[in-house]
Amino acid sequence: MVAGSLAVVGTSPAQVVEENRRLARLAADADTAAQHASVARAFRDRADALDAEAADHEAEVRDLEARRFPYQYKLSSNLQPEHRPRQRAIEARRAARDSRALAERHSQAAVARLAAP
Repeated sequence: MVAGSLAVVGTSPAQVVEENRRLARLAADADTAAQHASVARAFRDRADALDAEAADHEAEVRDLEARRFPYQYKLSSNLQPEHRPRQRAIEARRAARDSRALAERHSQAAVARLAAP
């Protein structure tokens, strides 16, 4: 699941954990095609929010790189000011990819339920 994902912009870690639990409950309780389609939609919405968050972090990285002082080029990568936003962007993209995979799995489950007699 996307338990290691980052928060959507403006939310606390506790809200992210609660959202992960809510999606996990929805996924576990899904039995009908409509329920699987609803879960897939929720995971797609989450992926879109995570992509937007990653874009925000990437914009922050570009801004920090543009304002870099000359001595900062000599610092190791983890000491550079844009390191943390770059890592957040990578994690958000990874979580969005995982969320899309779960959405696809539930979409396929919804189609399978519709096709079942």
